Amino acid sequence: ADDTCFVKEVRFAGKTDLVVQVQEIMDGDYGLYTWPSSSVLAEYIWLHPNEFQGKRVVELGCGTCVAGIVAAKVGAQVTLTDAKEMPRVLRNAKQSCGMNNVECVVQGLTWGSFDFEALTLGPDLAIGADIFFDSSQQDFDDILSTVSFWQCPLLVVYQHRGEGLSSIGDLLERWELVMRTIPLDGLSHAEHSPAELQMFWLEPSAKG
Repeated sequence: ADDTCFVKEVRFAGKTDLVVQVQEIMDGDYGLYTWPSSSVLAEYIWLHPNEFQGKRVVELGCGTCVAGIVAAKVGAQVTLTDAKEMPRVLRNAKQSCGMNNVECVVQGLTWGSFDFEALTLGPDLAIGADIFFDSSQQDFDDILSTVSFWQCPLLVVYQHRGEGLSSIGDLLERWELVMRTIPLDGLSHAEHSPAELQMFWLEPSAKG
């Protein structure tokens, strides 16, 4: 219900400061809470605008869409995606875009399913915060197959839990992707996070 929503402000410092407002529902789906990884991903985008400006960017598992909103603020053409089975998350994403005066496309997307929505996106790059949440290999496989199909880089901030990414190596080889770690130095949201975070690009491997 709407009365369980509240507005969270996330602040980012840079050449100019930015405040993003998003709606959260604490007792709702995972997607209606802003995880630490989301704020770190958004801060990286805010501090590196040239990597995103003018690009077609798809956010996978957008949740409260903090990172996608910041990408739109720096001039990216953003499509926010989350599970089709979670319409409340998608409605919330549209509302958060309105609260921040950005125009983003919001649509349902099933990882690993090459339906019309996935086929027509064609992003220059994709972003995702804590999308490798489920340690099941199938979940990882579905995400990587989608990114491999698009042949675009994926920027991820990952929160370590349990076995973590131990199973991802073979999948990267299968889908011809390589991992490039990005230091978290200088990202205040990472320095103040209680979670153990890692940021990396997954990129199509160079063809011979």
